[in-house]
Amino acid sequence: MEPHPEGGFYREFIRDKTRTVIFYLLPEHAISSWHSLKDTREIFKLISGAGLFIPKIDAGGRWRSEQEVTYENDVVIEKNISFGDWFGAYPSGEYGLVTCECRGPFEFDKFKISSQEDLSEFWRQNPGQRRLIDRLAPKGN
Repeated sequence: MEPHPEGGFYREFIRDKTRTVIFYLLPEHAISSWHSLKDTREIFKLISGAGLFIPKIDAGGRWRSEQEVTYENDVVIEKNISFGDWFGAYPSGEYGLVTCECRGPFEFDKFKISSQEDLSEFWRQNPGQRRLIDRLAPKGN
């Protein structure tokens, strides 16, 4: 597996005209930092290990929800024409291994990691979520 720019590790194993599917691994204490996708719908399915918590902040910077990917619960990031919800992830235990299916398919030019300006807006609008916002801040911010 290769390091992913958002954190964690990945290996692509399906790519065609309509979708990309990867294995995505988050070891204990690792994070997937806040990021957003453009024109891509993403579905997370747990295949091994502990669940992954996936917090979401809407495109306007307001707290939306936190869901857990488990064997019984897939998590979906809905498709947006422009960049949509911000989301990240962290494991609930030793590690979480999921498949991520991107319908779009996934392209790095349709992916962005939060900036310091984005984080400041998240903090301003969601003071009660500061600890989690900080936890998923990209390295270097």
